[in-house]
Amino acid sequence: MYPIEKNGKHNDNQIPDVYIEEGKLQLDFYIKGNSRYEFIFKNGKFELTYFSYVNWGSINITETEFNLITGEYTKQSEIQETSEITLKIKKEVYIRPLPQLNNFKPFENELY
Repeated sequence: MYPIEKNGKHNDNQIPDVYIEEGKLQLDFYIKGNSRYEFIFKNGKFELTYFSYVNWGSINITETEFNLITGEYTKQSEIQETSEITLKIKKEVYIRPLPQLNNFKPFENELY
């Protein structure tokens, strides 16, 4: 995409795959790995409720999941060849109010 705030330069984002499944709006991006954002429509707004991200590097696989409703955040990296876990983070993070689709920008937050 070529946003105005970047003076027409490409921002490495693409148009996501968009799905509506089980009442959730899902946006799938394939930039620097695979990521999924899930929104629900509540009180006239789309609110971000779930985020997942998987990145396959040359050595490590990193997986992140964040359930914004329960606050459960996990991130884990492991070496592909040995499955040895090199990073494991599990914590509770509460974001209120939930982020909304109308001011959402993917990959601009360290958690999602």
